[in-house]
Amino acid sequence: MPVEAGEKWAFNLWFRHHNTREMFDKDKTLPSVAFNAPSNSTASRGTSEISPESTSAAASSKTEETPQPAAVTESVGNQSESLRVVANRADVLWQRAVKTLKARDNHFPAAHVSYWDSYGNKPQPPAPSGWSGPCFQTVGRNVLNPLADAGKVAAKMTDLGLTHRIPKTFASVKEALAGPHKADDLWFIRSQFRGTTDKTLCLPTPIMAVATLPSGHLLQKAVDELVLIDQQKFTARLYLVVIANKVMLFEESVVFIHGATYAPNDASHASQVDNRNYREPGSYIKLVQGSQTPHAAALDEAAASLAGEMTELLIEVRAASADCAFAVLALDTLLTKSGDLKLLRIHTFPNFITTAQIDADVHVPLFEDILRVMSGIPSRKLATITH
Repeated sequence: MPVEAGEKWAFNLWFRHHNTREMFDKDKTLPSVAFNAPSNSTASRGTSEISPESTSAAASSKTEETPQPAAVTESVGNQSESLRVVANRADVLWQRAVKTLKARDNHFPAAHVSYWDSYGNKPQPPAPSGWSGPCFQTVGRNVLNPLADAGKVAAKMTDLGLTHRIPKTFASVKEALAGPHKADDLWFIRSQFRGTTDKTLCLPTPIMAVATLPSGHLLQKAVDELVLIDQQKFTARLYLVVIANKVMLFEESVVFIHGATYAPNDASHASQVDNRNYREPGSYIKLVQGSQTPHAAALDEAAASLAGEMTELLIEVRAASADCAFAVLALDTLLTKSGDLKLLRIHTFPNFITTAQIDADVHVPLFEDILRVMSGIPSRKLATITH
């Protein structure tokens, strides 16, 4: 699976030497493990002595379990059921969300949630045997991948009559030059699929006119009349959550403020494109909550409007989520002076590991709200767009 910048992974391997169904008395001597001991039953339990009562109880327990193993498994499962998340993306944040919810409510409803990127044909882990509570899995990549393709999204938005929601997009230089353009217009060559090593190029018209569009890339005209923060361009990232055929908008965004002063016709990469090096020491790029910017109200209103118009684009994801599945989508957008948001890209498996402040104030609360909805508890900041 791909590892986004800033994500770190670790894992544990657990080995069991004894039958997990065997019962032991915690007030008596527990068995130990001697891996190099002879294979007889006494040696296999190490040097610890086990009392006849304990042995008898264990044997009795095993005898009772044998005729009805399913019933015993169900009973054990019921005792251990609680809210749990299995994730191979942003797992540390998911577990923080679980811990926070349980700390606030000792009786938080049980749910088994798998947030799983199946890239490389990695199957999603099933719920434990005997699990009887709600169980949610991530919508598969076969459904999500078309949304990660900026070219397909632009084509679909055009078919839906939503060209006003995206930058003017072209499949070739020839197609772009056939339309209205000026010498000082700016153009962006973007990869259709966003990768950690992809570079977006910013070109003025004379250079764009002689450029070669690489395979798997598209050409977009720069969006005019942008709203700025301290004379700098910014990208607003919105989060849409799809659960059980419902589309919900998280009422907090993340704003990436570019590091250089913006000028509409300046082809500077630092002012027009670069918002990805915020982790580097001395970086001028800032990440802030949308609610903490001077344009908080405009962002909220524009986000709700954009989300409402995108429900048809998400119809396949909604259908795939109907049977206890879900998806978390990040929308990168630009806010214009007319109060509209222009959609640049959809991230189907966003990088949630950003800065400590944003993770604590935006991403963990987002995950908490997702788990609330799955557990049948009202969310705090997820506004339902479709019912």
